[in-house]
Amino acid sequence: MALGITRDPLGIMRNLALPPFRCCLTCSAVHSSMRGSDLLLHGVFSLLDQNHIRLPMGMSTSHPSYPAAVAALAVLGFYIQLSQAFGIPFPLNLLLLPLRIGELVLSWTLAYGPK
Repeated sequence: MALGITRDPLGIMRNLALPPFRCCLTCSAVHSSMRGSDLLLHGVFSLLDQNHIRLPMGMSTSHPSYPAAVAALAVLGFYIQLSQAFGIPFPLNLLLLPLRIGELVLSWTLAYGPK
């Protein structure tokens, strides 16, 4: 081979590139679960407040235990993402296929599009 470039029969280069991708995927999943649980609880508390429904212990977004509730729901969300191997289960994957194709096109455009 020219210039010392050889084939990679063991896939070493591919295996070296995989852990950063998985790390990025895991960080994204943690952020998504934290942000999603915060948005969900904030929305639920706003809806309950609009309908004049009071929770026990006066739970609201300003309550000291709110961050713990967000963290608990985030752990559940991250566990669900991890148990699904960061994929979408069967009925939803067909419904969300157009969005996944759009995400793929957008990712490739940003990564390899005109500079």
